[in-house]
Amino acid sequence: MVDNGINNGCGSSATSGSGSGGQAGRSMLIQTNHFMITYDPDKIIYSYYVKINPIISNNNDDHHHHSQQRLKNMAKTIQQQQTTPNRSHNNGGGNELLSRKIIQRLIEMNNGDGNIFHNVLCVYDGASSMLTNFRLPIIDDKLIKFRVTLPANDYYHNEQEFEVCIKLIKTVAYSTIEDFYRNPMNDGYVEVVTAVNLIIRHLLLKKRFLIGRSNFHHHSSVDNRINLSSLKELSFGISSSVQTCSAGLQLIMDRCCTPFIKPFMIDDCIRNFLQEMSSNTTGSNNVNHHHNHHHHHHHHQQQQQRWNDFYRKRLEPILKDYYFEVTNLQRSRRYRIGGITTESAKKVMFTPNNDNSEQQQQQRKMISVADYFHQQYGQLQRPDLPCTKVRRGKNEFIYFPVEICQIIADQKARKLTIKEKADLIRKAASINPIDRLDEVRNSVEELINIDNNENYLKEFGFNISTQPITIRARVLDSPKLLEGDDRPIKLTNGKWRYRKFFQPIALKRWILVKLMHFDDSTVEKFLDTFIRNGEQLGMQIDMPIRMDYDFDIATLANFLQKLQHTYSSGSGSEQQLQLLFFIGCNTEWQHSAIKKCGDVDFGLVTQCIRQTNVQRINQSIAVNILHKINAKLGGINVTLDYGKLLQADDYRKTMAIGVDVAHPSPSEKNLPSIAAMVANVDESFARYTSSVKIQKFFRQEIIQELDKMLIDLLRAYEMETNQLPERIILYRDGVSEGQFQVVFNEEILLIKETLARYRSGHKFRLTFVIVQKRHHSRFIPDNSKDGVGRFYNIPPGTVVDTDVVHPRRFDFYLCSHAGIQGTSRPSHYCLLVDENEMSADHIQNFTNVLCHLYARCSRSISIPTPVFYAHLAAFRAREHIQAATSLMMLSMTNNRNQNFNNQQQQQQQQQQQQQQDAAKMLNYFSTTTTTTSATAQSFLSSSSSMMTTPNNNNNNKNNNNNDDDDILSSSPRIHYTKHRVPCLDNFDSFVEMSPTMRSSMYFC
Repeated sequence: MVDNGINNGCGSSATSGSGSGGQAGRSMLIQTNHFMITYDPDKIIYSYYVKINPIISNNNDDHHHHSQQRLKNMAKTIQQQQTTPNRSHNNGGGNELLSRKIIQRLIEMNNGDGNIFHNVLCVYDGASSMLTNFRLPIIDDKLIKFRVTLPANDYYHNEQEFEVCIKLIKTVAYSTIEDFYRNPMNDGYVEVVTAVNLIIRHLLLKKRFLIGRSNFHHHSSVDNRINLSSLKELSFGISSSVQTCSAGLQLIMDRCCTPFIKPFMIDDCIRNFLQEMSSNTTGSNNVNHHHNHHHHHHHHQQQQQRWNDFYRKRLEPILKDYYFEVTNLQRSRRYRIGGITTESAKKVMFTPNNDNSEQQQQQRKMISVADYFHQQYGQLQRPDLPCTKVRRGKNEFIYFPVEICQIIADQKARKLTIKEKADLIRKAASINPIDRLDEVRNSVEELINIDNNENYLKEFGFNISTQPITIRARVLDSPKLLEGDDRPIKLTNGKWRYRKFFQPIALKRWILVKLMHFDDSTVEKFLDTFIRNGEQLGMQIDMPIRMDYDFDIATLANFLQKLQHTYSSGSGSEQQLQLLFFIGCNTEWQHSAIKKCGDVDFGLVTQCIRQTNVQRINQSIAVNILHKINAKLGGINVTLDYGKLLQADDYRKTMAIGVDVAHPSPSEKNLPSIAAMVANVDESFARYTSSVKIQKFFRQEIIQELDKMLIDLLRAYEMETNQLPERIILYRDGVSEGQFQVVFNEEILLIKETLARYRSGHKFRLTFVIVQKRHHSRFIPDNSKDGVGRFYNIPPGTVVDTDVVHPRRFDFYLCSHAGIQGTSRPSHYCLLVDENEMSADHIQNFTNVLCHLYARCSRSISIPTPVFYAHLAAFRAREHIQAATSLMMLSMTNNRNQNFNNQQQQQQQQQQQQQQDAAKMLNYFSTTTTTTSATAQSFLSSSSSMMTTPNNNNNNKNNNNNDDDDILSSSPRIHYTKHRVPCLDNFDSFVEMSPTMRSSMYFC
């Protein structure tokens, strides 16, 4: 059937093409992490608008200036929270916690007999919304104001007054849920879901704290944290959300994890850092040069000498922006780290600010931080260590000795290293499905039983079951696949072993480039293993041309150009260079530069291998590499067996498209988002092409120029198959449920218009499917005998399309892969448009088949192959941009250096000429009368002046600017921020593939 819109609970109309769900596959009982919520349809919840304003004192005493400024900043932050109430503030307690304290104090002050909150339960979201189980006695529902006083704390010196404004804005009725199930156009249920979510989160926060949408125990309350590194740890928490599903209102609760910074003294951190740096560089070279009784002094002196600007630049980014508290006061104060000083506390000087009189300000004397703290609080133990900087205004800092600065607990860690990320992924997935469900069930019981929360829930009109929902799933049959010689492949739990690639490519002309030194025996073993396994898979591989290359990003392009010119001399395909194989490519920037030059500049197929994989080469590593290379060269590793496909005709004349958007990280503010679209160009869904476009809006999910990308793919499909597809199945990744309507309005309608006008008389039928991985639904076999693998996960092909899916939309969960570690996460698929009128069995089987055609491995994957390829293509384009940026920065630096050297050479030549002229003139004057010596002296003085400043300073400055302008004008796509960070306006040329690569699977 044809969908003219979507149903996201916000008024859009849609109907489901799935009916009551599919029928294919064997039946299996599974347990879920969904819990039923029962509710009183007659209950009403009252929703109030809340606004908090600190009452700013008019006291101009400078002693209160800083705390008053903090209150103004806090008021601004709370105002921002009113527009984003679900946003967490990672400040170790922050403004959200303060606003909760204010509301809690307000209720305590007004809950006695006859007061406004007497016998009323309240739930506050930390920003601008408050719910009550009964209506507050506010006359005519007018805005009512309260004054709340909080004692002094770490936000301000003295007790502080706040003005709290409350106004009733709406009522929330559970009956709207019943109305929604009867009439999907009714969107009143959204308010109920929001209210129940808020109430549950409020109860969880009694014992936990909030990071994003997840709740975690405090650092000191439960010992559930795992070490990641010396500074970071991993904490496990609970994520909760309420959804309307086909079986009713449900709570989805899942285990989650987040890295946190450990609470530690900053001086300990610096000492450990210096010791680590010392052990990495000098070892114990100087240990025995002093007597034992001098060792302690030498240890301090060595650290003092070692702390310098180089180490500051290494450590400061790790600590910056975390909150710390000072430990030398009776009442702790918290601050945000603005930086670390290069100098020690003995050398950092400042002017004490104890009064405001202008005369006394002029009489103040500079004092070191160490001396100041000695006078005020006592002798510092480590005055040789640096200070923590705290920003106070635009150009002003305050300084604290690091020995009194302690990082506050429960702050989310940022900027994880590669090793920390790997450890996080491994440790987060270490729990098996049964233990995971037990942990979730215990969390639900904790939610209900703590502090009489069950009665709290009843007062708000609902209750939560402690038993997870058990439903019936189906396990789809594995697709029929073929390998070489048209032999059928035997699949076992989504895995198989090749005997021969379906279409292997002979590798005759290729170059092995060593980027570092390897022993001859290591290279011989690598080549022998690689070639032998390739031949077993059907690839004829000749010995390569070998050469060494000392990697230099400045000369890489010239190096590849020479290789291409030398080894691709003829016009025939047999005389073309097929592959550049780089071994010892150990860094990301090396990989990015090689891929950019190969993919974009010269159209050369490249393969990069790390040193460790060369040294430990075995059959598994070799086969994985061969998977990629055969696909890049145009071969086919595996294909569909059309003779045994159900509804085989529906697979022909079908284009499967994957779409993804890759966003830069928060620290990459000058890089754009990248959209990639990948589609098959054959009827076996084995060969793919891509189209990549740079997005002009930072971190925006909706894709621009989607029509141009689609046209590129249609042309490629027609060129390869001599026909146009009739069916287009598009899988769109990265879209949240709240964006469905925007995607329909901005993307789907554009795609329909593009298809309608592409070819007169040809009709395309579009099925548009959203693919979601970032959800919290998990499924576990009810009988462990149905599980697979050592963790007894649900088997590949498990599909769920009843009970826990949307009550009106056509959606389903499919776990197409075998979980290797931890609990398998199924992908969620939602059809927004279905002009192909695909049944539930048809779209589910088709999706499952696409998950088995990924060329880079011999196992099924978790999402359809074109979606995974789109992700790889977007990531590859990001590498192209990073490499191009590095090359451009290097070029501009070299140009500036060259210009500087030219100016220095010109100045030296001018000085030499002036010195020669002066010497000649001196010789002339020495032969004349003494009356002319004064003139000579005057001339020499002026010559000396000219020699020190051969050109006018202003002219030099202008010349430098002009030189920079010349450099910039030669590269119009780049300009610079005030910090000299490249900010590129047009990246399109950096991701425009070489013509010979456009139809290849370069992204494999």
